[in-house]
Amino acid sequence: GASPGQLCRVKLRLRTDERLTIPFNALRRDQQGEYVYSVTDKMQARRNAVVSGIRVGEQVEILEGLQQDQLVVTKGFLDLSDGKKVTIVGAARTATQAN
Repeated sequence: GASPGQLCRVKLRLRTDERLTIPFNALRRDQQGEYVYSVTDKMQARRNAVVSGIRVGEQVEILEGLQQDQLVVTKGFLDLSDGKKVTIVGAARTATQAN
């Protein structure tokens, strides 16, 4: 057993898989849960229910609900709804980052 004041060495195993991330300001919440708006090929907003993970700086991990390289809306949410036409002024895509 260990006594008070003794030192020990601990090894922590961290996940080394890649994380799917989006800008934190793209993540929205309401009574139904977390969601983001992605942009379809027809330049329409599509609401995607998502499950978020950890936040790292200005990025947040997305565990479920998006695929890699999807275009997501990061601003202009006023009056935005599922199926509404959108205009891209600044683009952000989902990205994978290694731990």
